[in-house]
Amino acid sequence: MADKEETPEVDQETLMQLLKEKAKELKQTQKKLKKVEDKFVEIHKAQKNIIDDREVLLQFLQLVFPPKILEEEIMIMPEG
Repeated sequence: MADKEETPEVDQETLMQLLKEKAKELKQTQKKLKKVEDKFVEIHKAQKNIIDDREVLLQFLQLVFPPKILEEEIMIMPEG
């Protein structure tokens, strides 16, 4: 029979302490992830609102000004 590999013996109390520390770290990391996700959603919604506002503004400008003035004077960049 082969000799058993030598592994350091760790008592149950030490293992429990390590598990508690890892659980605490995991909980902190989950809280940080939640904050980042919430911030991402907030920024995404704000960007969507800005894009929508821009489209409405462009539609309004097209009603008010002739297309030639929009291209030459106001210099709206073409979409696409």
